[in-house]
Amino acid sequence: MAKLRRTPEGNFIKEGSSYVTAHDQNGHVTSHEIPEAPLTLEQRIYVAVWTSGGAMTRREIAKAVGLKSTGWLNGKIDGMVKDGYMSRNHATHTNGWTKYEYEVIR
Repeated sequence: MAKLRRTPEGNFIKEGSSYVTAHDQNGHVTSHEIPEAPLTLEQRIYVAVWTSGGAMTRREIAKAVGLKSTGWLNGKIDGMVKDGYMSRNHATHTNGWTKYEYEVIR
């Protein structure tokens, strides 16, 4: 996962150079701005949970990133917990069912 940095305004930006330089056979130097790459699914999950200000369930995370709650999305969330980006908390619904809530480790 690429490193994100939070600006004072609360936005997330990627760290690193935003220009690529090339030299052709005649010695000419060209510099082009690198186009902004879309965020990966893991980054979108991280930003959604971070900006929520609290814990989110898997269903809330799926809705925030515009996806249905599927097995592979759950696998991504579990991988982020395993890698130390988020923590998993156990909670109970009002009907007594156990649910998991996820928070960004700050």
